[in-house]
Amino acid sequence: VYKRQSFDYEERLRRPVGVEVDSEVTLAERYYHVVKSSSTLNKKQHEIELRPSVRETIVHRETLPEVIYAVDDYFRHDELELLRVPASSAAIDRLLPIEAVAVGSVYQPTREALTSLLTVSSVEMSDIRGEVVAITESNARIEFRGQVDGSIDGVPTVIRAVGKLTFDRVLGTCTWLAMGVHETREIGKAEPGFDVSAVIKMLRRPLDNTIALPGEPRLSIPAAIPQDRLYVDLRSDEIGFGALMDRRWRMMSDVPGLAMMRMIDRDRSIAQCDFRPLVNLEPGAQWTLEALQGDVRRTLDEQLEQFVEADQRVSDSGIRVLRVTAQGAVEGVPIQWVILHFSDDSGR
Repeated sequence: VYKRQSFDYEERLRRPVGVEVDSEVTLAERYYHVVKSSSTLNKKQHEIELRPSVRETIVHRETLPEVIYAVDDYFRHDELELLRVPASSAAIDRLLPIEAVAVGSVYQPTREALTSLLTVSSVEMSDIRGEVVAITESNARIEFRGQVDGSIDGVPTVIRAVGKLTFDRVLGTCTWLAMGVHETREIGKAEPGFDVSAVIKMLRRPLDNTIALPGEPRLSIPAAIPQDRLYVDLRSDEIGFGALMDRRWRMMSDVPGLAMMRMIDRDRSIAQCDFRPLVNLEPGAQWTLEALQGDVRRTLDEQLEQFVEADQRVSDSGIRVLRVTAQGAVEGVPIQWVILHFSDDSGR
């Protein structure tokens, strides 16, 4: 697979109040003007672009990998993957040496700095070394190379990197990064393993005025990550439904007659959800809660021990929802089933 990605965005970096200017960036406001990806697989071209409704974003970096959410809408999983890059612009300055250096000086970036730059969950080992290759009145140039052993959401990964960095001594920040990355990630529950090589070119420059971001920093950004912004827009093309779900849910299979999602938490599968379309009813006809319980009883048969709860409601969009929770066991393993039946006045 060959893939090319292009990003053009403005970013306002935020640090904790009352700390040093060069402290860790814990929050960023971003507006993506251009985010698109084109890839070629078996001579077939694939294109994906960030929707306009999710281009204004907030990035939390208190814990890593960084967490991003849109201000006005909810991401799809492919959009979240599109925004995941091997180097964070908010952490590029972390690659700099923390002691005084001269031309020829060699230093080792901290594991915390590499965790922040590479936006991984952790770095267990690293032999990456940086070398100062040139210093002028206007800038300093650094070259680095080495290997990082770490993990992303519980999945082990090995990252080999070689790159160059330019630090602008007048602006007091890094303005240019070119980095080659070779990452080998093991197979996870939610994603396949992969062996990928990438070249990253990053150019940063200060803006006199914002273009699409608010002119002043947002004062209403909560210190903690708002959980109600972390839903993901999951859709089944084959069955024809969409739902806002916890980001840990992923669409694993979508074929005619059956869609299946799984919840993956730190590379552990902890729940599964199956969707099946049923035969349409006559317009105006509805299943009763008792009929649903009877159907569940016949389906689970000896596996069923008891019904825990049963209720019904009408959603804000006018869809009637029947919900039954049952407990039982499969081959001695305790199981809880949650069965929902959706219908509308047209008989769907």
